[in-house]
Amino acid sequence: MISLPISNISTAHLLMKLSWQTGTTSHKDCVFVEKTNFWRDILPDRLTSALMGKCEGDSIRERLLADEAFGPRNPALVHEIRPSQINLARAGGPLVPGRHYPKGIIDGMAGIYPQNVTPFRCLFADSKKVVADFNHPLAGRDMDVEIRVEAVRQKEREGGGSCRNLEDCLGLGPGMQAPLEGAATRSFEQGDFGREDEAADSLFYQKPRLVNHLDDTALKMVSEFYRAFLQPGMAVLDLMASWDSHIPKDIGLSSLQGLGMNRAELEQNPLLGGFEVADLNLNPALPYRDNTFDAVICTVSVEYLTRPLAVFEQVLRVLKPGGVFAVTFSNRWFPPKAINLWKHLHEFERLGLVADYFAAFPGFGNAATFSLQGLPRPKGDKYARQYAFSDPVFGVWAHKDEKGRLPDEDPLPLG
Repeated sequence: MISLPISNISTAHLLMKLSWQTGTTSHKDCVFVEKTNFWRDILPDRLTSALMGKCEGDSIRERLLADEAFGPRNPALVHEIRPSQINLARAGGPLVPGRHYPKGIIDGMAGIYPQNVTPFRCLFADSKKVVADFNHPLAGRDMDVEIRVEAVRQKEREGGGSCRNLEDCLGLGPGMQAPLEGAATRSFEQGDFGREDEAADSLFYQKPRLVNHLDDTALKMVSEFYRAFLQPGMAVLDLMASWDSHIPKDIGLSSLQGLGMNRAELEQNPLLGGFEVADLNLNPALPYRDNTFDAVICTVSVEYLTRPLAVFEQVLRVLKPGGVFAVTFSNRWFPPKAINLWKHLHEFERLGLVADYFAAFPGFGNAATFSLQGLPRPKGDKYARQYAFSDPVFGVWAHKDEKGRLPDEDPLPLG
């Protein structure tokens, strides 16, 4: 079968990856974009030109300066607003500098309606004024863009419709994980780590849940994420483990230990060579010696930690020098047991929160964040009629005692 090349009379499914930097933290945001229309959609000229003539399986790589991507930061988009204009009920409480909020919480501002979910960043807030930054979260940043052509289709007709630009393709979120420029690591407020259900976790988790908490596509992506860090012969700890560790079965680890809340779930996990039943919210101490593991993973569970800094300090202790701690999560969880702060943050801000956990300890090296969204939901999934897209996958990782290098792992290699 002859592969169809991209042209102005074709559409294409594209997997896009943006790589950018804030201080010593690297970020990789990936999105699957269906039916890019090269006659109508508006991408930066260099990306469109580079994609012309490419076929399924081809990739391009381009360096975009800030002016080509999301533009420079525009001081005219920073506004002073009266505190009385902020709908605090919809904001979830007083505004916190550094946090993002939907523009729809602002009353009495021209062009802003309650339905507007486009984020703005709070730069300052007190009883006299609120300073709101309407710049795109990626404004002013240079970035590397990689695009893989997943499929090319001939257009049957040109029926009009809305145009999409680079911002539309990425959706809301990328850039929001970066801290406020010049700001220190997040200071936590009283109640941030409280929960709707403060009863003993042992009661909530006493019943085995032998089910997947993400769809099959997202689970496959989590597995591929871990493949970037795990190598044959490694000793690995699956933290907050369950009946499936989501690790590629062909790696050949020397050992895989699990620590979780439910014995029946851990006994069903075929990859574990041993396990411990423990409640980290009750006692965050890990029952392992110093410098034991080459890698520690934590899958869709970090949002339940009420003492996350104590747990991260313990992980640092049990990791070997150079070892990696890799954390993944999505936008699905058990609401009664997730910490209050998690529920108040945008899903991309949660990347920044977990990066802050790492940044609290000098023993962790330069952290990195990863996001993947927009993949089609599996047709047989029980939520296929409700959601068009697969569950998003988010990841944060850092190495022990490697301050002088940037992470070189690529959780989703292209090409």
